[in-house]
Amino acid sequence: MKASLALACTAHVSAVLLLLALSTSREVDAQATTCPAGCICSATVVNCNPSAVGGRAWLYNRTLPSPVGSQVLQLILTGNDITRLPAEQLRNATSLTRLDANRNRIKFLDVDSFRHQTALELLDLSDNNLRTLPLGVFANMTSLRTLLLDNNWLTSLPVSPIDPTDHVFSGLTLARMTLKVNYLHCDCELAWLPNFITANTQVIEELDMVACAGPPAAQGVLLTGVERATPPVPFLCSRPNVTSGPVASVVNTTSTVSLTCEVSGSPNPEFGWYKDDAMVAIDYYRLDVARDGSLVIKDARVSDRGDYYCNVTSLEGSAASQAASLKVDTITCFNAAIDGNETDVDCGGHQCNPCVLKKSCLLDRDCVGDAVCLGSHTLTSTLLYMSPANDSYLTCAPTAEPGSSLLARIRASLRGRVNPLAAVNGTEDLATLTQELHGEIVTQL
Repeated sequence: MKASLALACTAHVSAVLLLLALSTSREVDAQATTCPAGCICSATVVNCNPSAVGGRAWLYNRTLPSPVGSQVLQLILTGNDITRLPAEQLRNATSLTRLDANRNRIKFLDVDSFRHQTALELLDLSDNNLRTLPLGVFANMTSLRTLLLDNNWLTSLPVSPIDPTDHVFSGLTLARMTLKVNYLHCDCELAWLPNFITANTQVIEELDMVACAGPPAAQGVLLTGVERATPPVPFLCSRPNVTSGPVASVVNTTSTVSLTCEVSGSPNPEFGWYKDDAMVAIDYYRLDVARDGSLVIKDARVSDRGDYYCNVTSLEGSAASQAASLKVDTITCFNAAIDGNETDVDCGGHQCNPCVLKKSCLLDRDCVGDAVCLGSHTLTSTLLYMSPANDSYLTCAPTAEPGSSLLARIRASLRGRVNPLAAVNGTEDLATLTQELHGEIVTQL
């Protein structure tokens, strides 16, 4: 009896284990065969290039939609709107041999972005917005043979402050590499690069386009010829300094505002922006830092109000600007009141729709269509309508005829009635003149 019970229990446990194994296998297979929405996939290739899937970028969330399966050998992300390549999205892609992430908007890489890609042979990061590369980002990529970094914003390539031979490309055995069309700042942080280029002249393509972009004394000097430059490139560093910070601004909601921060120093410092003493959370879309360090705020919101300042840091030190206030006014075109810069209820001004006839105005542009603002400073409305008998001062009214024709008639009348010198000298009474001309001009029209 006990033997039978033990046998039954063993059989039951075996069945449960088999079911778990099958379930796990199905989950792995499902994960391996799932094709991300908007891509086309084969057994080993995931192609998310918009030209292959309908002609428009689909990665609107600006990152990968889901982890890539372990069976994938090629991942093609060319021509999307990606800003990051987080390691967690590539953690399962351990068999990946080719990753095309060119023509995106990647600005920064995490130091562990590729820690699982030990089999990767080709990495294309060209035509992005990369500004620097974290030290150690390629540390695990022992199989990498092709690295494409051209047409980025690279200003610095990090090196260990302790060991000058430990730089961002240390440990790589490359057969092909591109670095052209970047913004390399030839300061103390790049002192190692000329020797690296000399040792890899057969690997790095188009060396005649790999040059210093700064400092000014080194601008345009090829990295293959720094030792022959006159004057020689010193590869020196200096403390950062904020030469011009943000200024107080007032904007309306939904508008775009740019807060500037001009700096000097080598190497080019990293920019950090603070609002009310808290670091601004950059999302690289609505809130972004431009290449020159300016903070760009798109689709401004009331919550963006505050005091902003920039803080810049490098290995040589740090510096901060003075704070400047940003005020964000709400657009008030739909609240049944005259507020903001409106000239009448929900109309006029430079934000709301133009006003219809008989609404208050200040300028002709406050009025709809070809209507003019009676009594405004324009010559047309002043000479045609301004008189003591006119009770429609500063309201929208229709024009009697096109302005150019009307002005011609007014000038003709003025030439017959007004001494030009007297008008220039201010001795002619404009109110009297317009009163006299008003009846005649209106009659003529």
